[in-house]
Amino acid sequence: MLATFVLLAVLLSVRARTPVHAAFAAIAIGLAANVKESGAALLLPFVVLFLVRGRPRWCLTAIFAPVTFTLVSMTGLALGGEHAGPLDAWRTATRIVLEHATTTSFSHPMTSHWYTWLVQRRPIPLDFVVSAPGTVRTMNSIGNLLLWWSASVVFVLTPFPVLVTGLRAPARAWLPGALSPTATLFTAALSLMLPWMLGRVDSYVYHYLPSYTLLLVALGGLVARVERRAPTSALAFVGGVAVVSAFYAPVWTGAELSAAAYTARLFVPGWR
Repeated sequence: MLATFVLLAVLLSVRARTPVHAAFAAIAIGLAANVKESGAALLLPFVVLFLVRGRPRWCLTAIFAPVTFTLVSMTGLALGGEHAGPLDAWRTATRIVLEHATTTSFSHPMTSHWYTWLVQRRPIPLDFVVSAPGTVRTMNSIGNLLLWWSASVVFVLTPFPVLVTGLRAPARAWLPGALSPTATLFTAALSLMLPWMLGRVDSYVYHYLPSYTLLLVALGGLVARVERRAPTSALAFVGGVAVVSAFYAPVWTGAELSAAAYTARLFVPGWR
């Protein structure tokens, strides 16, 4: 749900042509924050995008994000039979944030620091059953390795072209790069990771999924650009993704596997 609202917010922000469009993007950010407070981090790229576009007044529509957050929180409290005033909504949100802020031990075996997400060091095992001698059924949150690692490369390399252009050229030449779809998606993905990068709150790989989703969109755009110039290379990449998906489908669906096949797919001990 968080990834869905994040995608919607970024889409509406990028396509905004009027202040009304920007207001709807801010509402989507408020809905994302209602799913998880870290969704509020999207306000940073929201403001930056309109400042770079030369639309500073549109930034004022950001107020619709906290308004939406408050109204939806009040609705939830009312449905739960609790006090449901605006202050009650913010007290509840503050309490939740403070409770999470105290969990900084990283003692749970599935916790992982943000920098390990890029290599998928610790996916989360969801189920494991020995169904017969030498046969297992497992479900694991590990992603498609080719997609995951390619998205990480996009995340790591995206800033360099924009920064190099900014150092070598005046602002009028730098702005198109800063406004490119890939740069915008990178900024949003980075903003969503900042709460986990700047703090020491216990985190898990699923906290990366909204950012990962945005990076997949950026990767898809890059593959589409490659396809126009080198269709064979793009087809080879997409074919590789399909092969890796077929290889990992058994550990995504709980299908029976031999012990050897299970180990071959989850070949890093920390994945099992």
